[in-house]
Amino acid sequence: YRRVLRIENGTASDVDQDTRPIINVYPNPSNGSNTRVIFSNIQYGDYQLDVSNLAGKRLLKFDLKHQSKNMRYEIPGFGALSRGVYVMTITQNGKIIQSLKFIIQ
Repeated sequence: YRRVLRIENGTASDVDQDTRPIINVYPNPSNGSNTRVIFSNIQYGDYQLDVSNLAGKRLLKFDLKHQSKNMRYEIPGFGALSRGVYVMTITQNGKIIQSLKFIIQ
C-alpha cells in the first residue's frame, strides 16, 4: 500500500480526503445505456441538467432534486443520443455550476 498525494499549486493533499465538489459523467465515453451523472461533495438543492450538441442545440433537459452530498443519477434518454460529443451543463438557480463534455460511441 502506498499513500497517494495530489499536488496542486505546490500544496500536497491526500487523494482519499478530497472534498472538492465534483460532477462527472460515467462511463465516458459511453454507449448511452447505464450512463450516470455522479455528484461528489455537492451541496443539497435543485439542479437542472441540460445536454446539448456542440452546435449548442439543447437535446435533453432534466431537473434533479439533489438530497445527499454524494449521489449517482441514471439519466434516461442518453441511449437515444446519436454517436458524437455532447456538452452537459449543470445549473442551479440559473447559475452555471459546471459544464463538461462527454462522448457517446
